[in-house]
Amino acid sequence: MFRRVAILLSCLFVVAGNAAAQSATPTISDGRLWFVGSVQDRVKKDSKWRWQVENILRSREGVSELDVYGLRPGVNYSLSSRSSVGGGYGFVVQPVVVGTGNTIEHRWFQQYAWSGAV
Repeated sequence: MFRRVAILLSCLFVVAGNAAAQSATPTISDGRLWFVGSVQDRVKKDSKWRWQVENILRSREGVSELDVYGLRPGVNYSLSSRSSVGGGYGFVVQPVVVGTGNTIEHRWFQQYAWSGAV
């Protein structure tokens, strides 16, 4: 399991090449890294309830500055083997470039998930 996760993370960190600009305006390159880590599990072995936690990190200026940090815990209820409904709480912080403070967001979210053929 650990080896699979390590291989997946290695693939995600491949850096894309710079795109060639088609205009007279010079292109500004700002490398960014986005990472989302998500864990979930059933509340009990045969339960229809699941818990989940998502951790979101985004950088700017390569990886030297934090652009967004988010944490989203939630719960889901399985309606069938292919669909579920749920919701939770989202906490997101966006540090401001010009020292005027951080933008902090608190929000409740809801979701419907479907897996399978459409």
